[in-house]
Amino acid sequence: MACNIEVIFGQAKFATSGEPRLSYSRKWSGKFAIFSVATGPSQVTELQGKLAYHEKKRAIFSNEKFGIFGGKFVPETLISSLTKLDYEFNSALHDPQFQMELEVALRDYVGRETPLYFAERLTDHYKSRNRGKGPDICLKREDLNHVGAHKINNAIAQTMLAKRMDCKNIIAATGAGQHGVATAAACAKLSLECTVFMGSLDMERQPSNVLLMKHLGAKVKSFKGSFKDAVSEGIRSWVNNLEISYLDVVSLKFFKIKNYVKNTISHNNL
Repeated sequence: MACNIEVIFGQAKFATSGEPRLSYSRKWSGKFAIFSVATGPSQVTELQGKLAYHEKKRAIFSNEKFGIFGGKFVPETLISSLTKLDYEFNSALHDPQFQMELEVALRDYVGRETPLYFAERLTDHYKSRNRGKGPDICLKREDLNHVGAHKINNAIAQTMLAKRMDCKNIIAATGAGQHGVATAAACAKLSLECTVFMGSLDMERQPSNVLLMKHLGAKVKSFKGSFKDAVSEGIRSWVNNLEISYLDVVSLKFFKIKNYVKNTISHNNL
Protein backbone atom coordinates (compact mmCIF):
# COMPACT_ATOMS: atom_id res chain seq x y z
CA MET A 1 0.00 0.00 0.00
CA ALA A 2 1.35 3.44 -0.90
CA CYS A 3 1.33 6.43 1.38
CA ASN A 4 0.75 9.83 -0.24
CA ILE A 5 2.30 12.88 1.34
CA GLU A 6 1.03 16.30 0.31
CA VAL A 7 2.71 19.38 1.70
CA ILE A 8 1.25 22.83 1.09
CA PHE A 9 3.18 25.61 2.77
CA GLY A 10 4.59 23.16 5.32
CA GLN A 11 1.28 21.53 6.29
CA ALA A 12 1.46 17.77 5.79
CA LYS A 13 -1.51 15.61 4.87
CA PHE A 14 -1.48 11.81 4.70
CA ALA A 15 -3.64 9.52 2.61
CA THR A 16 -3.46 5.94 1.36
CA SER A 17 -3.59 4.46 -2.10
CA GLY A 18 -3.80 0.89 -3.28
CA GLU A 19 -1.32 1.33 -6.12
CA PRO A 20 2.32 0.94 -4.98
CA ARG A 21 4.64 3.28 -6.84
CA LEU A 22 7.34 5.87 -6.21
CA SER A 23 7.32 9.33 -7.74
CA TYR A 24 8.35 12.82 -6.78
CA SER A 25 7.18 15.98 -8.50
CA ARG A 26 6.21 19.58 -7.87
CA LYS A 27 3.14 21.35 -9.18
CA TRP A 28 1.46 24.75 -9.10
CA SER A 29 -2.29 24.83 -8.50
CA GLY A 30 -3.05 28.33 -7.32
CA LYS A 31 -0.49 28.04 -4.55
CA PHE A 32 2.86 26.35 -4.08
CA ALA A 33 2.45 22.62 -3.53
CA ILE A 34 4.65 19.54 -3.51
CA PHE A 35 3.25 16.08 -4.14
CA SER A 36 5.14 12.92 -3.22
CA VAL A 37 4.31 9.23 -3.09
CA ALA A 38 6.07 6.59 -0.97
CA THR A 39 5.94 2.83 -1.55
CA GLY A 40 5.68 2.08 2.17
CA PRO A 41 6.07 3.47 5.69
CA SER A 42 9.86 3.24 5.46
CA GLN A 43 9.82 5.72 2.58
CA VAL A 44 7.88 8.38 4.50
CA THR A 45 10.85 9.71 6.47
CA GLU A 46 12.95 10.01 3.32
CA LEU A 47 10.26 11.90 1.44
CA GLN A 48 9.56 14.17 4.39
CA GLY A 49 13.24 15.07 4.29
CA LYS A 50 12.96 15.94 0.60
CA LEU A 51 9.91 18.07 1.27
CA ALA A 52 11.67 19.89 4.11
CA TYR A 53 14.63 20.51 1.81
CA HIS A 54 12.41 22.10 -0.83
CA GLU A 55 10.64 24.24 1.77
CA LYS A 56 14.06 25.46 2.96
CA LYS A 57 15.16 26.02 -0.64
CA ARG A 58 12.01 28.03 -1.34
CA ALA A 59 12.79 30.28 1.64
CA ILE A 60 16.40 30.73 0.51
CA PHE A 61 15.25 31.80 -2.93
CA SER A 62 13.00 34.51 -1.52
CA ASN A 63 13.89 38.20 -1.23
CA GLU A 64 15.69 38.20 -4.58
CA LYS A 65 18.31 35.77 -3.27
CA PHE A 66 19.49 32.56 -4.95
CA GLY A 67 21.29 30.94 -2.04
CA ILE A 68 24.32 33.16 -1.39
CA PHE A 69 23.87 34.87 -4.76
CA GLY A 70 21.67 37.66 -6.04
CA GLY A 71 20.37 40.89 -4.63
CA LYS A 72 19.09 44.27 -5.77
CA PHE A 73 22.18 45.53 -7.54
CA VAL A 74 20.28 48.14 -9.57
CA PRO A 75 20.10 51.94 -9.80
CA GLU A 76 17.90 53.60 -7.19
CA THR A 77 15.54 54.78 -9.94
CA LEU A 78 14.52 51.17 -10.63
CA ILE A 79 13.57 50.18 -7.08
CA SER A 80 9.98 51.46 -7.25
CA SER A 81 9.36 49.74 -10.60
CA LEU A 82 10.78 46.46 -9.32
CA THR A 83 8.69 46.70 -6.16
CA LYS A 84 5.59 47.20 -8.31
CA LEU A 85 6.59 44.22 -10.46
CA ASP A 86 6.98 42.07 -7.35
CA TYR A 87 3.52 43.05 -6.13
CA GLU A 88 1.82 42.53 -9.50
CA PHE A 89 3.51 39.16 -10.08
CA ASN A 90 2.40 37.79 -6.72
CA SER A 91 -1.06 39.25 -7.26
CA ALA A 92 -1.33 37.60 -10.69
CA LEU A 93 -0.38 34.21 -9.22
CA HIS A 94 -3.48 34.31 -7.03
CA ASP A 95 -5.82 35.89 -9.58
CA PRO A 96 -8.11 33.20 -11.11
CA GLN A 97 -8.97 35.48 -14.05
CA PHE A 98 -5.30 36.01 -14.96
CA GLN A 99 -4.55 32.29 -14.56
CA MET A 100 -7.47 31.39 -16.83
CA GLU A 101 -6.41 33.89 -19.50
CA LEU A 102 -2.82 32.62 -19.37
CA GLU A 103 -3.98 29.01 -19.67
CA VAL A 104 -6.12 29.86 -22.69
CA ALA A 105 -3.27 31.78 -24.33
CA LEU A 106 -0.82 28.92 -23.78
CA ARG A 107 -3.32 26.46 -25.21
CA ASP A 108 -4.84 28.37 -28.13
CA TYR A 109 -2.10 30.80 -29.15
CA VAL A 110 1.12 29.09 -28.13
CA GLY A 111 -0.11 25.60 -29.01
CA ARG A 112 0.38 23.78 -25.73
CA GLU A 113 0.46 21.15 -24.64
CA THR A 114 3.23 19.96 -26.95
CA PRO A 115 3.43 16.21 -27.58
CA LEU A 116 6.04 13.69 -26.55
CA TYR A 117 7.54 12.06 -29.62
CA PHE A 118 9.01 8.55 -29.41
CA ALA A 119 12.38 8.82 -31.16
CA GLU A 120 12.39 5.26 -32.47
CA ARG A 121 15.49 5.48 -34.66
CA LEU A 122 17.52 7.27 -31.99
CA THR A 123 16.43 4.65 -29.44
CA ASP A 124 17.40 1.79 -31.79
CA HIS A 125 20.75 3.43 -32.49
CA TYR A 126 21.83 3.45 -28.85
CA LYS A 127 20.30 0.08 -28.05
CA SER A 128 22.16 -1.49 -30.97
CA ARG A 129 25.43 -0.28 -29.44
CA ASN A 130 24.54 -1.82 -26.05
CA ARG A 131 23.29 -5.30 -27.02
CA GLY A 132 19.66 -4.24 -27.14
CA LYS A 133 19.67 -2.62 -23.73
CA GLY A 134 18.90 0.99 -22.97
CA PRO A 135 16.08 3.49 -22.45
CA ASP A 136 13.30 4.38 -24.83
CA ILE A 137 14.03 7.98 -25.84
CA CYS A 138 11.19 10.47 -26.11
CA LEU A 139 11.51 14.11 -27.18
CA LYS A 140 9.36 16.92 -25.81
CA ARG A 141 8.44 18.84 -28.98
CA GLU A 142 8.74 22.44 -27.79
CA ASP A 143 9.72 23.33 -31.36
CA LEU A 144 6.06 22.87 -32.30
CA ASN A 145 5.06 25.93 -30.28
CA HIS A 146 4.03 29.07 -32.15
CA VAL A 147 7.19 30.72 -33.62
CA GLY A 148 9.11 27.49 -33.18
CA ALA A 149 10.64 27.42 -29.70
CA HIS A 150 10.01 27.35 -25.95
CA LYS A 151 10.67 31.10 -25.74
CA ILE A 152 7.00 31.95 -26.34
CA ASN A 153 5.99 30.37 -23.00
CA ASN A 154 7.86 33.05 -21.09
CA ALA A 155 7.16 35.86 -23.53
CA ILE A 156 3.37 35.48 -23.50
CA ALA A 157 3.18 35.34 -19.69
CA GLN A 158 5.46 38.33 -19.10
CA THR A 159 3.69 40.36 -21.78
CA MET A 160 0.34 39.62 -20.16
CA LEU A 161 1.83 40.70 -16.83
CA ALA A 162 3.11 43.90 -18.43
CA LYS A 163 -0.34 44.71 -19.81
CA ARG A 164 -1.80 44.07 -16.38
CA MET A 165 0.61 46.76 -15.12
CA ASP A 166 -0.62 49.20 -17.83
CA CYS A 167 2.72 49.15 -19.67
CA LYS A 168 2.44 50.09 -23.34
CA ASN A 169 5.90 49.26 -24.65
CA ILE A 170 7.74 45.98 -24.22
CA ILE A 171 11.54 46.06 -24.42
CA ALA A 172 13.56 42.94 -25.17
CA ALA A 173 17.17 42.04 -25.89
CA THR A 174 18.01 39.06 -28.06
CA GLY A 175 21.04 37.21 -29.35
CA ALA A 176 20.12 34.60 -31.96
CA GLY A 177 16.70 36.19 -32.29
CA GLN A 178 14.27 33.56 -30.96
CA HIS A 179 13.50 35.52 -27.81
CA GLY A 180 12.92 38.63 -29.88
CA VAL A 181 10.58 36.79 -32.23
CA ALA A 182 8.60 35.33 -29.31
CA THR A 183 8.29 38.73 -27.63
CA ALA A 184 7.18 40.33 -30.90
CA ALA A 185 4.55 37.63 -31.37
CA ALA A 186 3.23 38.08 -27.83
CA CYS A 187 3.05 41.86 -28.30
CA ALA A 188 1.23 41.43 -31.61
CA LYS A 189 -1.41 39.35 -29.83
CA LEU A 190 -1.90 41.88 -27.04
CA SER A 191 -1.60 45.03 -29.20
CA LEU A 192 1.50 46.32 -27.42
CA GLU A 193 4.49 48.13 -28.88
CA CYS A 194 7.65 46.05 -29.04
CA THR A 195 11.27 47.20 -29.24
CA VAL A 196 14.01 44.60 -29.65
CA PHE A 197 17.71 45.37 -29.21
CA MET A 198 20.04 43.13 -31.21
CA GLY A 199 23.74 43.29 -32.01
CA SER A 200 24.71 43.98 -35.63
CA LEU A 201 26.72 40.76 -35.90
CA ASP A 202 23.77 38.72 -34.62
CA MET A 203 21.51 40.45 -37.14
CA GLU A 204 23.84 39.43 -39.95
CA ARG A 205 23.81 35.83 -38.72
CA GLN A 206 20.02 35.62 -38.25
CA PRO A 207 18.38 37.71 -41.00
CA SER A 208 15.27 35.51 -41.10
CA ASN A 209 14.52 36.15 -37.42
CA VAL A 210 15.08 39.89 -37.90
CA LEU A 211 12.62 39.87 -40.81
CA LEU A 212 10.05 37.92 -38.80
CA MET A 213 10.29 40.33 -35.86
CA LYS A 214 9.63 43.23 -38.23
CA HIS A 215 6.71 41.40 -39.85
CA LEU A 216 5.23 40.95 -36.38
CA GLY A 217 5.39 44.70 -35.86
CA ALA A 218 8.48 45.02 -33.67
CA LYS A 219 11.08 47.75 -33.95
CA VAL A 220 14.50 46.10 -34.21
CA LYS A 221 17.30 48.39 -33.08
CA SER A 222 20.80 47.49 -34.22
CA PHE A 223 24.08 48.51 -32.60
CA LYS A 224 27.64 47.30 -32.54
CA GLY A 225 28.10 44.72 -29.82
CA SER A 226 27.02 41.35 -28.38
CA PHE A 227 24.01 40.11 -26.44
CA LYS A 228 25.48 41.54 -23.23
CA ASP A 229 25.52 44.95 -24.86
CA ALA A 230 21.95 44.43 -26.09
CA VAL A 231 20.83 43.86 -22.51
CA SER A 232 22.59 47.05 -21.42
CA GLU A 233 20.86 49.01 -24.18
CA GLY A 234 17.54 47.53 -23.13
CA ILE A 235 18.05 48.67 -19.55
CA ARG A 236 18.96 52.19 -20.69
CA SER A 237 15.80 52.39 -22.77
CA TRP A 238 13.71 51.06 -19.88
CA VAL A 239 15.13 53.59 -17.41
CA ASN A 240 14.03 56.42 -19.70
CA ASN A 241 10.43 55.17 -19.85
CA LEU A 242 9.72 53.42 -16.55
CA GLU A 243 6.06 54.39 -16.37
CA ILE A 244 5.02 52.87 -19.70
CA SER A 245 7.73 50.31 -20.46
CA TYR A 246 8.39 46.75 -19.33
CA LEU A 247 11.74 44.99 -19.67
CA ASP A 248 10.99 41.31 -20.10
CA VAL A 249 14.52 39.96 -20.10
CA VAL A 250 16.47 41.14 -17.05
CA SER A 251 13.97 42.34 -14.48
CA LEU A 252 14.87 41.49 -10.90
CA LYS A 253 12.11 38.89 -10.77
CA PHE A 254 13.19 37.45 -14.12
CA PHE A 255 14.30 34.04 -12.85
CA LYS A 256 11.37 33.72 -10.47
CA ILE A 257 8.90 34.57 -13.22
CA LYS A 258 10.61 32.31 -15.75
CA ASN A 259 10.70 29.45 -13.27
CA TYR A 260 6.95 29.75 -12.77
CA VAL A 261 6.14 30.00 -16.47
CA LYS A 262 8.54 27.27 -17.62
CA ASN A 263 6.94 24.84 -15.18
CA THR A 264 4.18 24.48 -17.76
CA ILE A 265 6.52 22.27 -19.80
CA SER A 266 6.82 19.68 -17.01
CA HIS A 267 3.18 20.08 -15.92
CA ASN A 268 2.05 18.91 -19.36
CA ASN A 269 3.72 15.56 -18.66
CA LEU A 270 2.29 14.96 -15.17
